[in-house]
Amino acid sequence: MGNLLCRRGLYAASAEPPTPQPAQRPAVQPIVSDAITSVACTDNPHRIVAGSEDKSVVLYDWKEQYVVQRWQEHTRGVKKVHFTNQLVYSGSRDGTIRCWAPAEANSVMKIDAHKMVVSSLASDPSQAPLLASGSRDCAVALWDVTTGQSISTQCITRNLVTAMSWFANSSTFLQTSEDLHLRIWDTRTMQAVHDFKTEHHFALCCDTSVDGNYFVVGNNGFSSTNQHDGCESQVWDVRKGSVLCQYQGHSQSVNSCALLSTDSKLLVASGSKDQTLHLWDATSAKPVASCCADNNLTVSSIAVQHIQDGLELWLGNTNGTAQIWSLDLSQHTDELLKLQHLSLIHISEPTRLLSISYAVFCLKKKKKKNYNHY
Repeated sequence: MGNLLCRRGLYAASAEPPTPQPAQRPAVQPIVSDAITSVACTDNPHRIVAGSEDKSVVLYDWKEQYVVQRWQEHTRGVKKVHFTNQLVYSGSRDGTIRCWAPAEANSVMKIDAHKMVVSSLASDPSQAPLLASGSRDCAVALWDVTTGQSISTQCITRNLVTAMSWFANSSTFLQTSEDLHLRIWDTRTMQAVHDFKTEHHFALCCDTSVDGNYFVVGNNGFSSTNQHDGCESQVWDVRKGSVLCQYQGHSQSVNSCALLSTDSKLLVASGSKDQTLHLWDATSAKPVASCCADNNLTVSSIAVQHIQDGLELWLGNTNGTAQIWSLDLSQHTDELLKLQHLSLIHISEPTRLLSISYAVFCLKKKKKKNYNHY
């Protein structure tokens, strides 16, 4: 076991943060040796799947605090993990998709999917055995995972795919790209049935609502003199094809986002390169809460697990930690959720700490050549 970790303050986004109070909880040994790039929920509420830049895919039991399986067959870093129908899928910088069964030590399927990094994966249990993938090679592909065979591949110039999310109980999925387009694909024809255009900054992440009427994206960018240029999150109304609301609470790129359905409200959880997790109202962009753990770097991924009387937010961080935040919804009103019970219930020990490096460039004055003519 490592040193004790501390919990940093939880505070309403519109209020000044209180003085952080240390939480005396034991640290859990690192579950990966590099940045966690993606996390996914499983059918076991105590087990999380994580993909890492150390080339591994990990099935981790956070309740018992041990690694159930560690799969290491990718030859380059893992960019995306996905869990569906009791199987784990991973997309890597090596261009392959691998399928893993929790009880098996080795992969049960390998798909040579793309020429470049597999940046996103998406599926829906109602559409089994379909799996969609996207890559920086500008291709969107659909696979039959029972055979590993390609159903269709569509390439669009400059469509560098950044993220995907399947609309529940439908044949469509959302895809974001560096070309500033947000496309909705119909798997029956593998054609883009909707094509929305963003203004200046491309989306890095996305998620879709359960009813299929909304989706959220988090944009690339940074805050310049408090202008929050490009680091906004947007909720889109699919039926109108326009932005419903825009949240500008982050100061750097929004790398992860998730729509949270409650009995009375639709919320968004957004994680950023500014090291924070924000919760806000999906219909008004009103901030609800903000939190951060010690030694946080970029919040790279968010997965949502529904539990009794609340939600659990499973976070991956580029410092190598897996974090579980509990959101208690047992005490709330229709007017405002009472989020004082949002708490950090688990965190693994980080593998990468924030460091500052300096580069010194020496410019030498070029000597003039002396030409003597005799």
